[in-house]
Amino acid sequence: MSNQQSTTKDNNTIANIVTILLGSIILLFFAFSNNYPLVYPDSGTYINSGFEMKIPIDRPIFYGLFIRHMSLATSLWYVVFAQSLILTYLLYLLFRENFNRSTFRIYFIVAIFILTLTTGISFNVSMLTADLFTSLLFLSFYLILFATNLNKKDKLFVHFIFVLSLFTHNSHISILFITLICIAILYGFKNKLNLQFPFNFKRILYTASAFLFAILLIPCMNYFIGKKFIISQSSHVFIMHKLNDDEVLEPYLDEYCEKKQYAICEFKDKLPWDLIWDPNSPITKDGDWNKFKEEDNRIIRDILTTYKYSKKIFLKRIQQTFRQVFNFDTGDAPTDDMINPPLNAINQFFNDEKKEFLSSQQVTKKLNFNLLNYIQSVTIFLSILIFVLIFLLNIKWLDAKFKSAILILMIYEFSNALVCSTLANVLDRYQSRVIWLIPIFALIALFKFMDLNRVKINLEVKSQVNL
Repeated sequence: MSNQQSTTKDNNTIANIVTILLGSIILLFFAFSNNYPLVYPDSGTYINSGFEMKIPIDRPIFYGLFIRHMSLATSLWYVVFAQSLILTYLLYLLFRENFNRSTFRIYFIVAIFILTLTTGISFNVSMLTADLFTSLLFLSFYLILFATNLNKKDKLFVHFIFVLSLFTHNSHISILFITLICIAILYGFKNKLNLQFPFNFKRILYTASAFLFAILLIPCMNYFIGKKFIISQSSHVFIMHKLNDDEVLEPYLDEYCEKKQYAICEFKDKLPWDLIWDPNSPITKDGDWNKFKEEDNRIIRDILTTYKYSKKIFLKRIQQTFRQVFNFDTGDAPTDDMINPPLNAINQFFNDEKKEFLSSQQVTKKLNFNLLNYIQSVTIFLSILIFVLIFLLNIKWLDAKFKSAILILMIYEFSNALVCSTLANVLDRYQSRVIWLIPIFALIALFKFMDLNRVKINLEVKSQVNL
């Protein structure tokens, strides 16, 4: 390699490092503004599980382990720094895949700056929950499916984040499974639907294989840590809660309690709205969520296989899925008693940061997201309008790969809404964790249009000079 080539390579490496670090710092805007990483009640469970090496009853242990190792057992700031670096690098690869080497860094930094000011991307990066990994799962999935310019190190990193993202939340397996099924169906009917997919079926099978490997590895890790070969310990509790929320559990108990004598029948006339976290819940109040697991599963099977109940559930799913899609306000950063779980965990494992946490904007109730949510709503709807125009006008300057990516992104957004509204309640937080992916691809479309015009102008200038 010549000295000139070596110098150019070194300069590119330095430029890449500076670009990624700058992007990471911008994405931590809310952590810096809050003066500490943002927390949710779940943050306490994650911290405790990672340091105590105990699998929580209601979630995987893997994000807890992520906190433990990324914090270096020293500071929770390192965790959000790590989250920001991971996201920044995946976005860096996304922009490098879509633009040439001379422009992608500029577009990348501009996009991150715009997204930080107009969406909840920084909020998700700055929060100590697994929510960010829902979007990391899609970005790594996209790169596995579409990317053609990844070197071996990049591929290893992307695959690692893909598997880690699947591990961090129980909903991720269902979301990706539904997305893969939809992609396989669309791919099978691509000729009839006049769709163009730039990847072959081998890529789908390859991604599905990585997905199956992760599913197998989750119960293996749970057995290694907690001696239980399972994916989730509490899915039946969440389903029972949802059946109650859908207003089919009580009618079912009214109809069958005299015949089947379930333990829950004693409480059928005073079921709390929240069967998971309410202290009076007959399912969880003793602390043993699996005490009536077999009985709960029988009730679930009976309800789902009874037409009048399953019909009502199906109609509820449609209605609540669409509600969830359009409920995406950011800023779910609780205060008062809801900060006690993370406060207790910080006090135990990061005691020297306790004062810093208690003086944060979140704890002192100085955060306000009203303006950001208004701007985000406008940004999302403008982005969706861009997508609609791309397909209605059959824009020629966007290739099949990018159009396929938009289609798969929207499938992923609906899959997230479907799974979250099925297993939990309709909450802004669930959709806000992925909604900012939409403006990213809308910005890429706009930047591609700018690139096209720039090339045209350069060609016109050259032709005039030659004349």
